[in-house]
Amino acid sequence: MINKKNTNKVAKIAFVGAIALSVMAQPLSTVAHAAATINPTFNLTTKIASPVVNPVVAGSTVITGTALPGAMMHVNINNKYYSALVGNDGKFSVKVPFLYANTKIEVSQTFDFKTFSLPTTVTVSPVEIQPTTPSVNPEIKAPVVNPVSAGNAPLTGTALPGAMLHINIGGNYYSGVANKDGQFSVQIPFRYAGTKIEVSQTFNFKTFSLSTTIIAK
Repeated sequence: MINKKNTNKVAKIAFVGAIALSVMAQPLSTVAHAAATINPTFNLTTKIASPVVNPVVAGSTVITGTALPGAMMHVNINNKYYSALVGNDGKFSVKVPFLYANTKIEVSQTFDFKTFSLPTTVTVSPVEIQPTTPSVNPEIKAPVVNPVSAGNAPLTGTALPGAMLHINIGGNYYSGVANKDGQFSVQIPFRYAGTKIEVSQTFNFKTFSLSTTIIAK
């Protein structure tokens, strides 16, 4: 008599095995992406070189760099994990959620998901990506910016709760997030008296509010 429970187990094992073989059969140039919230158990080793990660700026949705050809990248962002396969040329590109300024990112590489390289740690720069075709929505209220003095004190004010502040100083862009009460405080570089600062807010970096312009005193 055939044991149905054992048959089901065999079928499940065969199915999982087929998936594993399918993934292993992909060419090294194929980039696969995955995300998980489970903290994996793994060992660190210095025998596998740490990957080189390119600078990351606010607004990015990919992590790029170089690693060992054929390795699997392992990206940790706030204990959520993302992965992609390194191409034959040693380059990788891992899709990740929208990145906010000052987010800490740890990137390592592995060949078996048991032993990993020491991670390379990068912090998202507050200099954000300027959108190629931004548009202004006059229905989004412009943020209120508190008076600014020469020096290096943070830029403060109020905006829509959860909005991203988009700050333009001489063509360089910086960002911050308004808290649940709409308050924001964004660290920007030293500025001299007379420096012009334009501040708008957005939720998607495509549609922006009207700008509030303020001059450092």
